[in-house]
Amino acid sequence: MSVRGDGPPALRPERLARLGFFRDFSPPELRRLTGSGGLRKYADGELLATEGTRKQRRTLYVVLEGELQYVRRIRTERAKVVLTLGPGDVGGFLTFFNDDPSPVTVQSVGRSRVFEIGRREFQLLMAKQPALAGKVLLALLRAMVSRLDAFLGQMAATSAWALELEQHLRTLPLARED
Repeated sequence: MSVRGDGPPALRPERLARLGFFRDFSPPELRRLTGSGGLRKYADGELLATEGTRKQRRTLYVVLEGELQYVRRIRTERAKVVLTLGPGDVGGFLTFFNDDPSPVTVQSVGRSRVFEIGRREFQLLMAKQPALAGKVLLALLRAMVSRLDAFLGQMAATSAWALELEQHLRTLPLARED
């Protein structure tokens, strides 16, 4: 995937720099980075990955426009949206760095446009421009830390709710057979 010149309007450095993931990149770095990846459009409901499969492309993607949902099966008959990505959010790293099956289904909500870079293209970027690849990895780490922090906050809130529920249950009168 290569983009010539400044590429499509969605990949122009001045537009990308407004999005969270790309904020710390200079315009020349963004031009080099977009030269390693490309723009991809997804229709409403189109899948980027399917939970439990290994056949998806191994790509990192940054949402430029639209929304992507991470859906996970709770039980065979039920699924839950566990994460929603919007403009400036990065995804795909759960399968980008390993060959495990996708832990989630990723689907477009409405029309979405994303910047994608494949594993092979990223390896070439690491070989040719290690400082830029390092900056991408640092931005990925920041995104993962932010998500982990949000997850830990949800876990703490759920734990507090469970403890409160337990206290309420202990105060309920138990039906006794006399």
